[in-house]
Amino acid sequence: MQIVHTDKGPSVVYDSPSERKFVDAVKRMEKRTNCAAYAIVNPADPERWGRIVISYPRDGAGRLYAIAWLPNGSENLRHAGSAQGYGYDKATAAMGGAQFLNLKTGAVERLADQGWDFSHQLREAGYIVIRAV
Repeated sequence: MQIVHTDKGPSVVYDSPSERKFVDAVKRMEKRTNCAAYAIVNPADPERWGRIVISYPRDGAGRLYAIAWLPNGSENLRHAGSAQGYGYDKATAAMGGAQFLNLKTGAVERLADQGWDFSHQLREAGYIVIRAV
């Protein structure tokens, strides 16, 4: 993402469509109020950590939104997802497919939509997951 100055003032230019999608998801999240936030901490390098923000619907069936910055060494991998409906863990479904560095194997993996507790997969990969909000 770059800021370009034009005759009409500053304008944002995105490097890719996926970057624009992620920034749009963050902007939508800023307008919501029923949120949870998680810190994803590497115990060996606590200065480099990831975060997940989940916005819950007002009712049980509404759309849940999730945005994440998950650890991958010196950078974070971005993810934006959503899910709606009844009878399953929407947070895990929204986080399904998010990439992260598995500290135990050293490989970049994807969170599975296994139906329960996305944070369990991150803990199994060696991270400390802290619900901050």
